[in-house]
Amino acid sequence: MHDVDSINEEEVKKKRGYLHIAHTFLISNDPKYFSKYEQLYDITMNIDSILPIKVRELIAIALLASRGQYEAMKLHIKRALDNNTSVKEIIESLKIAMFYCGAPSLIYGIEKLIEYLQEINMMDEKTSDR
Repeated sequence: MHDVDSINEEEVKKKRGYLHIAHTFLISNDPKYFSKYEQLYDITMNIDSILPIKVRELIAIALLASRGQYEAMKLHIKRALDNNTSVKEIIESLKIAMFYCGAPSLIYGIEKLIEYLQEINMMDEKTSDR
């Protein structure tokens, strides 16, 4: 993304796992800003630092659940699992969100976790061991 006049939406979608309508809008209307936004996203979520990506994804899951952003949480569940996070660790992050933000964070967060596990055919009686 060196040339801010020619941001490739497909590359962004591949890297992030999704492309929100707001991203598309920013790419079209303010590619320079979007380029800087992507740099910040990479520094925060993609480049290994003090906190491993796995831990950052667990934090993102808890924060999104606490804000009721359950659909957005699914991407971070995928990224967490891709970074060797167990289902039990994801559940633990949702339990922390519940403690500070209420039961819906846990209940609806687990609902989205189950939906995603079913989508990738990873839902069975031993799922929590993974």
